Amino acid sequence: MAEVAALAVGRAGSSRGPSGGGSGTISTLPMPNWPASASGNGAGEASRRISQQQQQQQQVPHQQQYHLQQPVPQQQPVAPPAVAAEAAPAASETPEQAAARARAEGLVLAAAQLQRLAARRLSGHVRTGETQLLLHYPEGGEGAVATMLAGWLLWFMGLDLEEASAAADVAVGAPPDAELLQSAAELLVARARARFSRIVLVWPYGGMSADVSGELVGGWGEKVPMRRCMSPAGCRGAARGQFLVELQGLRPGRYHYKFIIDNTWAVDPFAAKDLDGSGNWNNVCEVRPPPRIETPEERRHFAALQAAMMAFEAKMGIGSGARAGRMKRG
Repeated sequence: MAEVAALAVGRAGSSRGPSGGGSGTISTLPMPNWPASASGNGAGEASRRISQQQQQQQQVPHQQQYHLQQPVPQQQPVAPPAVAAEAAPAASETPEQAAARARAEGLVLAAAQLQRLAARRLSGHVRTGETQLLLHYPEGGEGAVATMLAGWLLWFMGLDLEEASAAADVAVGAPPDAELLQSAAELLVARARARFSRIVLVWPYGGMSADVSGELVGGWGEKVPMRRCMSPAGCRGAARGQFLVELQGLRPGRYHYKFIIDNTWAVDPFAAKDLDGSGNWNNVCEVRPPPRIETPEERRHFAALQAAMMAFEAKMGIGSGARAGRMKRG
């Protein structure tokens, strides 16, 4: 697979880089393999731009350097059973839908890699007007790089879709894939909302096997196995050796559940619990409704939060970000 090398430089106007003799950090990222759209939305009159600087003769071909200008503020009933988060994609998803989702995930992860590179080089302080990026990519990769750059500006640098697309077009000289950017943004918003319909249960008290049963998983006759955390760093609130399971697809409401430890019913004594009509103790949890996302600004905000979360999950090897990263590499 072709690659794009990205160099995050300390300050605008500095001479660090492959030909500047500085201490810039060069990282190689996978070249996004989605095709560029045949049509773009042009440079427009966006108030925030990336101004493309002249290429230096001593630099290799297709290597461009640009800086970000300071942005201008603008005025503006019975629940179904949950499923384990590790479950496969829904059977109703067609191959075309799965491919579109994979392309959108790939775009988000590529933009996240660029953000992590810039954040590492600048100690987490990436500011418009003070940050330079140097991208080196193979001939013919302009459209994919422009799409990745527009996604980074959109989800990590606070520009809106029109401004990010126009800035990437000016910087790279090719229009980004606006349709793919929109699909990725919709995916991020949907997953941000879905986070409110999932919970993580942990059993920290030992045992050889552990399951969860009750209203959370479709009824007291059903059970979902828990997995043992094997990571020294822990797993979503569970320490190494403890059992956990992530459940998703829950509707808002109050749920009763119990653990089955080594084939014996058990409750977590330190989690919320209450008595049922028969005098049995059950653990209880409440799933809150997701927030209403109505305005473009709110959608952009939730998309940015989800993009940051996917970037973190990909880095730590957990969650949907890690699964998407493995699929992209595989």
